[in-house]
Amino acid sequence: MDRIYYFSGTGNCLMIARNLADGLGGAELVRITENTEIPAEVPEGRTVLVFPIYCGNAPVIVRELAEKLPLNADSRVYSIAVHGGHAVIGNPQIASILNRRGVKHYKLYEIETVHNGAFIAPLPDDTEIRAKLDASYKAAREIGEEIATDPAEPLPMADGIIEKAASNPMAQKVVFSFDPAKGYVDFFTEDNCSECGICVKVCPMGNITLENGGPVWHDKCQLCLACLQYCPNQNIQYVHNHVPDHTSVGKKRYHNPDVNIKELIN
Repeated sequence: MDRIYYFSGTGNCLMIARNLADGLGGAELVRITENTEIPAEVPEGRTVLVFPIYCGNAPVIVRELAEKLPLNADSRVYSIAVHGGHAVIGNPQIASILNRRGVKHYKLYEIETVHNGAFIAPLPDDTEIRAKLDASYKAAREIGEEIATDPAEPLPMADGIIEKAASNPMAQKVVFSFDPAKGYVDFFTEDNCSECGICVKVCPMGNITLENGGPVWHDKCQLCLACLQYCPNQNIQYVHNHVPDHTSVGKKRYHNPDVNIKELIN
């Protein structure tokens, strides 16, 4: 059976994965978390990676999964970067890993949806959010249908500038090593924390603990913002890369309206 691995903090990629599975005619859905089990053997079916773009990058945990999954030259892998405007280097990061591992058959896709970067740009109104989500679901089903009929033929890596950079050792060291937990994570809390523990429960990395009356972030943050977006009191705030204007303070929160929070609790 085909297997879809997805990383989702606020629900968009979960819904993309579900609609992709519908287009494929069925697939096993596996959420990527700190506890995702790695299969012992190379799968017979297709492997699909569905992931969001954070600051232009695929999440660190997704890149690590691409390194660890049992794959070989005959594996059929599909990478789907889900973004709120630009996929930037997310897919080339995955392509670089697959190339290095000798995977000959892979394809890269992008799907635009609603961004959850409350610190970067204002969210659209509810009507536009609904339209963007529905369009992303439709795109996922269509990609699933395309993948379902994709012949098992080797494909060369795309011949674009970014794709070439993905195989460049210097780019690997400088650009493709982006880790939000190293200098980009700047969360803080205001005075109305109820210690409900929702932030602890929704974090896919188990990266948050409650200490001294509030949340504490550790060293595995992926920048998914689930903690911030699901905080019922909007007590959790964020300043991006220490730039005061790039903050969540006073900005609307977002999580996918088609996903129940229980579906995102580890």
